[in-house]
Amino acid sequence: MRQPSAARLLAFVALAALLPLASAWAADEVETLELGRTVSSSIDWEAQRWKSFRVNVPEDAMVLTIKLEGAPIDLDLFARHGSPLVDYQEDAEHEAVSDRYNEALRISRSSEPPLEPGFYYIDVVYNLETEARIGKKRAHELPFSLTASVIRARVDDKLGPAGKALGETGQDNGWFRTYTIDVPEGARVLRLDLDDVAGDLDLVARRGGPILERKPTDHAAESVLGRETLVIDRSSDPPLRPGTWYINVFDPFELDPVRFTLYARFDPEPPPELLVIPAIRAPTDGLDRAVLSTVEILTEGATGSGTLVSAAGWVLTNYHVIESDSGGVLGPGQLVIGLCLDSRRPTVELFRGSVALFDQDLDLALVHIETGLYGQALPTGYRFPYLEPGKPESQRIGDAITILGFPSVGGLGSRASITLTRGVVSGFDTTAHGVVFKTDAEIASGNSGGAALDASFRLIGVPTGSVEDKEGYSHLGYILPISLIPQSWRDRIGW
Repeated sequence: MRQPSAARLLAFVALAALLPLASAWAADEVETLELGRTVSSSIDWEAQRWKSFRVNVPEDAMVLTIKLEGAPIDLDLFARHGSPLVDYQEDAEHEAVSDRYNEALRISRSSEPPLEPGFYYIDVVYNLETEARIGKKRAHELPFSLTASVIRARVDDKLGPAGKALGETGQDNGWFRTYTIDVPEGARVLRLDLDDVAGDLDLVARRGGPILERKPTDHAAESVLGRETLVIDRSSDPPLRPGTWYINVFDPFELDPVRFTLYARFDPEPPPELLVIPAIRAPTDGLDRAVLSTVEILTEGATGSGTLVSAAGWVLTNYHVIESDSGGVLGPGQLVIGLCLDSRRPTVELFRGSVALFDQDLDLALVHIETGLYGQALPTGYRFPYLEPGKPESQRIGDAITILGFPSVGGLGSRASITLTRGVVSGFDTTAHGVVFKTDAEIASGNSGGAALDASFRLIGVPTGSVEDKEGYSHLGYILPISLIPQSWRDRIGW
């Protein structure tokens, strides 16, 4: 074998000196953390800019938290399952790299990749290229303390035959709550319902033992809805059998605390209290009417916006909001309609609707609300709030315009509350279908299908999308005016 020349060896040494960020991972340099025990340590950043640790995660762990404290300078955390980080920038599966001095890295069964049992290797890193200074003084040692802890699988409550539990997911409980219910001999169905939910929670269930993995599991209801329903019967795969069943309610986004009510019953029908459709309060003014009339449309995997345009429950929206992932439009009853009963909270999923009319080229659709969320009939004479049509043809450049909808950026949690943005008619553009509006009012993903309003809060158009410049510094929104709606649609609405 050829040996490197002295010049090449010196060049290699010089290159190594310029790359202090690759982790040294010899076994004797990796310190083992004990769960729940705080370790004090430090980094001699002139020698190397990291300190390596490992922690053994037990089989029943649902959440692993690595907490960095006591650092007088910005330190970061990097972690990997199964083997040391040779180069933390390339090898890390999880990281906490904010500008805060003291980081917290949390890995759960919902993380990507999800938490696994076994050893996790953690590097605490001084990740800046400048020399370390604490205050105005040059620092040699960078002290810190490190604590590893886990939240294990548990049972929070046992449900009775007609069970009802009030709960809340959050950081302190690992963003999940676990319940058990004993399914007796002869039971033909187990029905689970979530209610009073102000976020996107999911339901999973299995027989015989705790639920440690999010996927795969025996049964799951994991959609964009908060009011999830899971029905397990003898024809399910696997079928309902007698014994103890474990039920997890979990927050897949692991953000803010989310309260909920869980119902469990051995009956295919929903609990009677869930079948009640509340009357919608009378609006106080034009803007309040517009808020009540702007609805959220929840589909098989996404959300959009729509506008109630008649008391009979007709909803105007964009075609791309009600389009199926497999092409075409979603089938009868597959559209869930959420109403904004409180502008401070996400919508309440109350109704189901079907696509009555659509025009893919025009990117418009008309949806009709037909039933309550659980398929129950609407109360006799039920009336929806709705918006009167304005006159888009009278709009001039510079006229004020208001946008209402449910953009995903309009929520810090897993569900967005209603969002209002304002701007002007920035101009016009001509398409194959007619003239459309340009606006500087913010239109983001999720706004599609919502309401574009004139100064009197009358409906003049449908926010449809936006166009950014190449650098992403500026964008314009586009609105389809209601003057483009076909006459047959107007007849159906009653305009």
